[in-house]
Amino acid sequence: MRRIAVAVAAAVASAGCSPVMPTNTGGATPNTVHPHPVPPRAAPADPQQTTWQAKVSQLDAAHYRIDLLMSPLSIGGVGEAEIVFRRQAEAIATRIHSAGYAVLSWNEGIDSQFPIARRWASGVIQVQPAVATSSRP
Repeated sequence: MRRIAVAVAAAVASAGCSPVMPTNTGGATPNTVHPHPVPPRAAPADPQQTTWQAKVSQLDAAHYRIDLLMSPLSIGGVGEAEIVFRRQAEAIATRIHSAGYAVLSWNEGIDSQFPIARRWASGVIQVQPAVATSSRP
């Protein structure tokens, strides 16, 4: 029984190691045939979808603080914080009909609390005065 288990384990372990070459390659050399097809690239996932938790606090009429915390069971995340931060800032500026915003401070890091480390980011923006709309009678 033990011999069968060892033989099965060896067969399973070595099955993924050898390339499978088709019998008729159509003139292709072994260097150009992939044993496993490469899947097409998917569109980049929206990093804000469920990966980041955002908390927006209004400090005064023109200043907002944006705090981001990455979900505890997410992996990766390098470079996503700034994208999510800027999306939040643009949403604030759009909501209050501002002409734009300026980033006054920006920090990011890793909170390594036990048992799971989490990425965080925080920043303060200053929104520019609202765009005046003229109404003609």
